[in-house]
Amino acid sequence: MGDVTEQMSEVKSALEYSPAEQEARSVGVAAVSWLLTYPQEGTWRDELLELQNDLAAARTDVASLLAPVLDEFLRTPVTILQRRYVETFDFSDKRTLYLTAHELGDSRKRGTALIECKQLLEEAGYELAGSELPDYVPLLLEFLAVKPETVNTLSLEQRLAWVCGQVYAALPEESPYYPVLQAALDLLPEVSPESGGGAREEADLAELPYPLHYD
Repeated sequence: MGDVTEQMSEVKSALEYSPAEQEARSVGVAAVSWLLTYPQEGTWRDELLELQNDLAAARTDVASLLAPVLDEFLRTPVTILQRRYVETFDFSDKRTLYLTAHELGDSRKRGTALIECKQLLEEAGYELAGSELPDYVPLLLEFLAVKPETVNTLSLEQRLAWVCGQVYAALPEESPYYPVLQAALDLLPEVSPESGGGAREEADLAELPYPLHYD
């Protein structure tokens, strides 16, 4: 038990940042969250422009990693981005952006896990808007970017790190989303590939003929 406590203490200390570092990290997490969100006209692009300015001011390694992606996304027509997004994330369970789908697959436990995700957000003072599931990775990353420092999200961050690692490993290096997932891993705690998915029941979703989610 002592070894586990010591390891957890090391992780917590690694996640302690100065105010300036925390602000830069929040900007990076927010940028990753928005880049992993389904692209839409209007507010989606407006937010990208704001994040582009914030990242330029942050001058971090993550900002340098994401800058070319932001430039490309802002130059590319939204219809092309939408098609690329669906092809990347909605046709393969290995690349889906739903936390508990990676962790639990088709297990009946997933329903309970979704309720727990929703409760986590509500207990922190946030209410879900729209029809998105509460385990949608961009939504949870957005939560990490704006949550009060007093809210302990270590376990959630570790879970997100594992899932982002799974998606990252399943992406081709030439994918525009490859550096976005790399940035997510740089911003989240380091975890081993074997640390998650223990209760997963494999689903027959390797290559779906239809998207898991599409607005």
